Amino acid sequence: MIGRLVAAAAGLLAALAAAPGARAQPDWLPPEVRRPSPARPSSARPPSPFGESAEPEPDDPCADPLLAPIAPALRDSGFDHAIDACLRGSWSASARGAALIDTPDFYGTASASLFLEVSRMLLRDFEITGGARAVDARFAQNAVISDTELGAGPLYLAVAGGLGLRHPGGQPLRLAWGLRLDLPWTDTTYGATAVVAATPQVAASLGLSPRLALHGRLGLLLWLVRPPGDVQTRRAVTGSSDLAWTPLRALAVAAGVEAQTGWYGAGLDHLLVRGGLRVPFRCRARLHLGAAVPLLGEERTDVVGELSFTHDW
Repeated sequence: MIGRLVAAAAGLLAALAAAPGARAQPDWLPPEVRRPSPARPSSARPPSPFGESAEPEPDDPCADPLLAPIAPALRDSGFDHAIDACLRGSWSASARGAALIDTPDFYGTASASLFLEVSRMLLRDFEITGGARAVDARFAQNAVISDTELGAGPLYLAVAGGLGLRHPGGQPLRLAWGLRLDLPWTDTTYGATAVVAATPQVAASLGLSPRLALHGRLGLLLWLVRPPGDVQTRRAVTGSSDLAWTPLRALAVAAGVEAQTGWYGAGLDHLLVRGGLRVPFRCRARLHLGAAVPLLGEERTDVVGELSFTHDW
């Protein structure tokens, strides 16, 4: 009789523990009445070597991929593309367009490119990327002549590593580093001339709320071309900040600014503003549309636009 009462009481306690609002089972329940622990889904994140929890925090800027920055590259080969502090394996296809319009001389140039890129996570916090500018078309016209050029390349490789999760002021902060290298002799627009470009960068993403994230990035642009009998180099320092917001679950809005110096000399290369929209497709794919407009500086490009589709592995 006493054994049945104990078993009934234990069963009642187990039922109460399983009821909505119960956070954990009491550790004093006998094994025969404890409910089994739920199996972790295969997609759950493994523990981090930096001591963070397996599941993302609500304010973690990497919890929602819609909150990534939207930052079209200004350079034609795209090697100045801003990295994101949130790393994830994916493939993407991006169409980029840029234009320079000089109306007093009736002169203008336009270019259109298609970029294909694949990223894989080799470790939890280490990403490797391979990509190419698959198509590059350019058009130039003035009052006398017009010309069209079609090419491809460069091929490029990139690596990025996460630097962990911090909590300055109680808000989650993600840090990452990245390095991209454009491979020489892979850009047909330069023919047999060797062109090398490298971009080391550091990036940070601060979660302000589950629907709001602030991004920052600092990088160097290193470029070298070696035509016969000569070597030409350029270098620049660039910094940017972007704010991403999801007013709706199926829509993200991003806006930011970028400043750069060194590419055209010691002065200001450009101060530009940029922004865009991003929408999800099911749970792993996203489409975004972005644009950037230089406002000040020596930059010769008037506007850049980008349409990109990304699918996570």
